[in-house]
Formats: sequence, C-alpha cells, structure tokens
Amino acid sequence: MRLPRLRERSPASPPPPGTEDVAFSKIDGRLGFSFQGGTDVQSVPLVTEIAPGGAAATDGRVYTGAIIEAVNGMSTDGLTHDQIIGLMKSDA
Repeated sequence: MRLPRLRERSPASPPPPGTEDVAFSKIDGRLGFSFQGGTDVQSVPLVTEIAPGGAAATDGRVYTGAIIEAVNGMSTDGLTHDQIIGLMKSDA
C-alpha cells in the first residue's frame, strides 16, 4: 500500500510499486469505512472514517486518509461518489 493509498485490482495486474491490494469480506453487508470524494466534488476518493468492529477495522490494513484508487478491479479515476459506491455495492 502506498501511503496513503488504498487500491483493489484484478488478480491479473500487479499493483504499482509502493501500493497494496486490499480485499476483505463485508460484515453485515458493510465494508466498515466511510469515504468522501469523486469527480462530482472534485476530490480523489479518501477514506474518512473506519467503523470500530467493522470489516475494515477487523482487516486492519485500511486507514483514514487512504486514497481509493480502484474497486473490484475498476479504477475510480473519473467516477463520481455515487458511481464509486455502486462499485463497492456490486458483487464483482
């Protein structure tokens, strides 16, 4: 993981140097973190809060300030906040 970046990618492509792929299962249908950002607010998507006891906190690799570069192998570049949420809700 490139500090402060969070990135998920497809298994076929290696992560860029200094980044880490993070994959974990939802708990009660939730990933356990909040984020802000997207093209609609002209900001990169950043993790803003980790829910205590949630999936992200249990995994331990996601942290406040991480930049979400991709979700389920899809880049977040050019996506709105709602589009990124849609990727996170998908089962891909």
